[in-house]
Amino acid sequence: MAAVGRILQVVGWVWVAVGLFGSMVGLPDLNFFPGIVLVFLSRALGRQARRNEPDELAADTAPLPERQLNTERVQTQEPAPSPRAQGLARPVETTAKPSGQPSPPEERNEILERILAAGSDVAGDSRPAEPEESSLEAGQPMTSAEMIAQARKRWNTRP
Repeated sequence: MAAVGRILQVVGWVWVAVGLFGSMVGLPDLNFFPGIVLVFLSRALGRQARRNEPDELAADTAPLPERQLNTERVQTQEPAPSPRAQGLARPVETTAKPSGQPSPPEERNEILERILAAGSDVAGDSRPAEPEESSLEAGQPMTSAEMIAQARKRWNTRP
């Protein structure tokens, strides 16, 4: 089947060439479309032949042993950080509470103020970051109208 595919491919390419350039040489006018169909048909036959032929390498080699799965976790030691990385590392403050205990509102407000102050320093704002007291103390989410009003109040630069 592979040989028939190769022959059809050659015939198809010749047909396409004669269809495109035959009139320049003095050959009869042929439509090149059937040549393209023959090329694609030959490629399909060649692919089918390759799929059906037995794999020679698989027949010569012995079957592979069954792969053993490693399902147990192995404890590995993490490598010690380099001295340079230790010098550059900053101490990290952890303020995580157990999920069962809610943080008090004062602590939450303090954390929010620190985050907002750090964000304004990074952004280069000259004005201090002041959280909206009414929305933070109430602990209730703002409505979309309140958020839009707050954003207009904060960012509107029109007089």
